[in-house]
Parts: sequence; structure tokens; C-alpha cells
Amino acid sequence: MLWRLQVARCISILGHPLVFCPLAAWIALASRTSGAQVLPLALEFFALLALGVMLYSWLQVRRGRWGHVDASLPRERRSLNGLLLAALSVSALVVWFQPHARGLALGITLSCFLIGAALLTARWLKVSLHVAFLVFASTVLWQVSLALVAGALVFTAAVGWSRLELGRHSLAEVLVGGGLGLVAGGVFWFVVLQIWG
Repeated sequence: MLWRLQVARCISILGHPLVFCPLAAWIALASRTSGAQVLPLALEFFALLALGVMLYSWLQVRRGRWGHVDASLPRERRSLNGLLLAALSVSALVVWFQPHARGLALGITLSCFLIGAALLTARWLKVSLHVAFLVFASTVLWQVSLALVAGALVFTAAVGWSRLELGRHSLAEVLVGGGLGLVAGGVFWFVVLQIWG
């Protein structure tokens, strides 16, 4: 039983949105010739976001406001998600004004949707943002390779299992997270293919 928890913990860490999403963005941007212009901006964005979240979480634990950096309690998650929503909103506004970065700006904007949905539904359930962001990031890989998308979704299922195994979420919370990620991915490709063409 202990080995299952250790495996689940490793998968959950590897599947953290601040690990998986930058990797997916890097793969998607590196596969396009126009992506080379946006890649440095994307990497800067993810690095600053990760650094800010880690610093904030560490300070909250150090000050005794949180029990763990995972922000599992409702007030901890509300605090973290509020910070994320503010940081992502500002980032989206900045990136929309960068030339050749519409796709990245759209991805950040849809990330605001995921965080906002988690905040709005927090009274009833604790949406799995791990799963939401991983499903969203997996769909962004769609034009790179369908095999890559399939592999990413299998990994996402493993992350969903890990969140259940660790007791971080219920099955409903994992499924709602997956559904939100799918909606964000569908909106991303609808805008890119149908509106921007």
C-alpha cells in the first residue's frame, strides 16, 4: 500500500500543471516555424509563474497560514487560486499585445477560465486543476501528433488516479476537471481554426 502512495505522489508531481503545461507549450511551439518567435516569451511566462507560485506557497506555509504547499484546504486553495487568477489575468493582458503571440495569449486566457471555474464551484466541489490543465494542455498538442495527444491523455488518466489515491479529490472532482479542460481545449481550437483561420 505504501508503494502505491509513493507512485501516486511521483505521478502527481510529474503531472503538476507547472511541469506539464510548459512542456506541452514548448512541444507545440517548437513544432511550428512561427513558434520560434513566441517560445522565449512562453518560457519566461511559465518560469515567472512557477517561481511566483512556489514562493507564495512557501511563504504561506512558513507563516503558518497553510499546512502544506499543496494547498489542500478550501481556504488555502481559494487563496492560491485567487493569486493564480490575478497573475494569469495580468499575463494575458500583457501577452495579447505581443506580436505573434495570439495562441499563447489565448491559452493564458483559457487558463483564467479554468481557475475561475474552480473558484466559482469551490462551494460544492474541489475541481481537480491538475486534470483540467493536463487535458487542456493535451488538446493543444492536437496538431503536433495524435499519438502524442493519446500519450498525454493516458498520462492525464494516471494523474487523475494519483489524485484519487492521494485523497486529494473525489472521482466527480477529477471528472469535472477533465470536462473543463476539454471545454478549454475545444474553445482554443475553435478560435484558432474557425475564427482566426
